[in-house]
Amino acid sequence: MKRDKSEKYEEMVIRLGRQLASRMMLQNIGQKELAKRIGQSQATVSNLINGKTDSSMKNLFLAFEALGSNPLEEIRHAVTNLAKTVQAETALGGTLINNPDDPVFIGQKGTFFIYFCATDKYEKQIVRGLLNIVEESGRCTAELRIGNNVSSDSGFEFSAKDKIYKGDVYISPLQKAVFINLKSEKLGEMCQIVCPLLNIQDEDRKLKCNMGVATTISAGANNRMPTAHRIFMVRNKLTMEEEREIQGQLLLNKDRIHISEERFKEMCNKEHPGKEFIKCFEKHRTMQEYYEIDEGSFKRILEQDPTGFRDVCMLRLYSDAPRNNKISSKVIGSIFHGLHFQRRKNS
Repeated sequence: MKRDKSEKYEEMVIRLGRQLASRMMLQNIGQKELAKRIGQSQATVSNLINGKTDSSMKNLFLAFEALGSNPLEEIRHAVTNLAKTVQAETALGGTLINNPDDPVFIGQKGTFFIYFCATDKYEKQIVRGLLNIVEESGRCTAELRIGNNVSSDSGFEFSAKDKIYKGDVYISPLQKAVFINLKSEKLGEMCQIVCPLLNIQDEDRKLKCNMGVATTISAGANNRMPTAHRIFMVRNKLTMEEEREIQGQLLLNKDRIHISEERFKEMCNKEHPGKEFIKCFEKHRTMQEYYEIDEGSFKRILEQDPTGFRDVCMLRLYSDAPRNNKISSKVIGSIFHGLHFQRRKNS
């Protein structure tokens, strides 16, 4: 059934509201600040963002101009790309955007070198790969190629042993997140990479690096289990020295670091940290006595003791071991600034 003109107009106004919200997010400008710039109330800006059809077109023009955008170009973009946008309404009423022409994709496309640690048994090994995010037939798609042949001191050489995953990229302005859904028909495997949608402030409007979590199935031949990896994405290939430096950040740790006195002494003897680092560590550390036990030690109790299961669960609950289900924004910032400083010092 054909839509009438009023429905098409409503869709265009909603689309313009989303574009306005994307522009605000990219420039890290809130509703209150934009309202001040155009001399209107915050409620007016909220109506513009939410695509209220009774909003003044004049205010919409003023809002785009206040953000340095051409209002007529924004309208042209809304009209020509409305049909292309792949939308999936979420339970919170937000939208997942897959249209690569949407402003929210500015700086997000292109090639990234990726690094992550293998599963626990081989966590000292870094797995390398390439992630390519491109436009394809009006959609934003991705190809992930994984293989240890991605050497830091040579160009990327394709191998028949590489694992190749392909899929779509969605951005949620509401959740400020990037979702990369990938699959390999050959391997019969799917994986998802979830990253924060970062505010890009550099001059060329290009995302330099990011960190996310990849969920997949472990590679063990006889014991394949759901697995989570912390994954680092960067535009420029890391050197072998830089790989070793970021390896600790690729392990699924919280920003609160636990280290035994024995391991700290070993680190100091082998890595020779700077005097300022030692001084800062001594100033801010807290001394605790911790017990350490392998959960496998409770196998007999779990099988025979009626309260064994509950007791082990409570031990987990009260444990001070680092929680590993979230990526801290501090981690992404510290890696980016640390690598930038190191490269500037070596140049």
